[in-house]
Amino acid sequence: MNSVWRNVISRFRLPVKSPYKAMLIILTFFLSCGGGAVAGMTNMKNEIAAGPNRPLQQVAGPEDYWVLQKGTENLVDDSFVPRDLAYKLSQKGAKAFGFTRSYRAVELPNGENRAAIVFDTPTKLKMGSYGVVVDESLGLQIDDHIIIAGEKFIISGITADTSSLGKEGVFLSPTEFLRLGNDTGTFTGILVKGAKPSAELTSRYAVFSAAEFEDANREYWLTNGGSLPLLIAGLMTVGSLIIVLAVLFLGLSQTRKSLVMLRMAGATVDQVVAIEVLYLAVLWTVSLAFQFMVYWLLVMIFRLTTFGYLGSLSSGEFLGGAAAMATVVVVYAVILSIYMRLKFKTSQLTEAFIG
Repeated sequence: MNSVWRNVISRFRLPVKSPYKAMLIILTFFLSCGGGAVAGMTNMKNEIAAGPNRPLQQVAGPEDYWVLQKGTENLVDDSFVPRDLAYKLSQKGAKAFGFTRSYRAVELPNGENRAAIVFDTPTKLKMGSYGVVVDESLGLQIDDHIIIAGEKFIISGITADTSSLGKEGVFLSPTEFLRLGNDTGTFTGILVKGAKPSAELTSRYAVFSAAEFEDANREYWLTNGGSLPLLIAGLMTVGSLIIVLAVLFLGLSQTRKSLVMLRMAGATVDQVVAIEVLYLAVLWTVSLAFQFMVYWLLVMIFRLTTFGYLGSLSSGEFLGGAAAMATVVVVYAVILSIYMRLKFKTSQLTEAFIG
């Protein structure tokens, strides 16, 4: 084992023109970009899937339930529930609140248009009062105005963490919401606070716990909603893995004679593979800081270029990217081990060295 480590350390002491010095820079660069890209694309996937749940999380707690039209599977589906259902449930002692959501274009004071998901239910306030509440991601202040469907609304309150990928959170009081011209005879659904609806209600309507509804929305956006961004994210993730693996084998072609010389000097195949893997493990460790920098940069770019993008840095996403690069190194080691056993047999060493 000492001889293995000596060979690994010696590669960092070689002259600048040594192929190992060149590959050190190249491999560190691609491991950094590959791990950072995988983590960044995972952040995008998570934002696409989890972002639309933010308004729900600001309104409903873990003990609450959503009651929607039968057959409704997510917040995107149309749902129409009789407006008097909330009253009937309240009469039976339940804390039931009707809610309506509407996808709308919102015009800002500077004339810019943003896509928004508008609710007629209160949310957690950061400042101000209920009436016309907007997410802070819109960059507006209390007493500013927005225009929806030709109607001017004066902002009375600010909330946070309700916007998602391309959709800003807007919360209107029921009175303000009626100015949008929605059907006054139905709600989108009913929010029941702190108690599971009866079996009778469950048989007539689609009933979800807060967690179940969030899971249903997440599944929808993963499979249908963000198909193009998800495709791009998936392709970039796979592409990163393939490129890094290809660069590793490019490095093998540049250092092949060094491996042959190790075998000719008496090193076993396992020792040669161990030297390669340890060398790459050192480079992988060095690249971790750069992987995080690439990950951070990608997330910052996503935030700056996409309205409503609130994806936060996550240790799980970063470690996932780092693990992906480690997996590539392991795959390379397995292939290299097989290659060495087939190609670098003792009787073929001289031929391989000359070739």
